[in-house]
Amino acid sequence: MNLLIESLVLKDKNIKQREAECFINIENYNLLDKNKLDYDYLEGALVIKYNNNELLGLREWDLIDQLWYYFLDSIYKLETQALVQFSFPDQPYLVSIEKKTTLL
Repeated sequence: MNLLIESLVLKDKNIKQREAECFINIENYNLLDKNKLDYDYLEGALVIKYNNNELLGLREWDLIDQLWYYFLDSIYKLETQALVQFSFPDQPYLVSIEKKTTLL
């Protein structure tokens, strides 16, 4: 299994386009200009790739702090539910996460 998850933050709240160069990997947070961020509406993107297939990318940008919460909450709910669904905080995207079991 090859899983890659990257968390990206929009560099400047005043930028209107959402191209790759407008985001910065959270690992490089020290390069962010804190005066250009909107902490009440922190936009970003989760890039999730599984076996090199992109499941989420920059097209699905949204409120990154809330999006992370929705994903983490869903993983927690998978302990007691077989299927969890949620919508992105500020976009019309529906995410479904289903627990799969493998019979050996």
